Amino acid sequence: FSASEDLLESARRAAEGAHLAYRLGRVLTCDQVVVEPELRAHVGEVFDAVAVEMEGAAAAQVAAGEGLPFAAVRAISDESSHDFVGLEDLLEYRGHPRRNIWQRRFRLAVSDAGTIARVRELARGRDLALASLEAFMRSFLAQR
Repeated sequence: FSASEDLLESARRAAEGAHLAYRLGRVLTCDQVVVEPELRAHVGEVFDAVAVEMEGAAAAQVAAGEGLPFAAVRAISDESSHDFVGLEDLLEYRGHPRRNIWQRRFRLAVSDAGTIARVRELARGRDLALASLEAFMRSFLAQR
């Protein structure tokens, strides 16, 4: 799916207005989290993508079906080199009682001390990405 040139221009202006670093480019949508940094780098290179995610193509398909302009804006919380291997066990699964989720997280943290540091690094990236996205949206909506 191709992004709307008008929306891309508005997004560029918003990022510059918020003093945010940005990249324009292809975003690759996968049907699952790509946890291995080598695989993320490989698919990014093969498809000439600046990011790998899970949601964009579905939103683009719906927009295209309705004849609406579309552009995806991503606030990146992790670098392509970030290693998620093992962290997938920390993700919340629908249908699991909260107690089971926390038990699983605790067992993983105890069995692999490095996990806590990796999760904290990812949480810092998430917080920075959310702050950047907020600044972007304020700038973008101010143009409207």
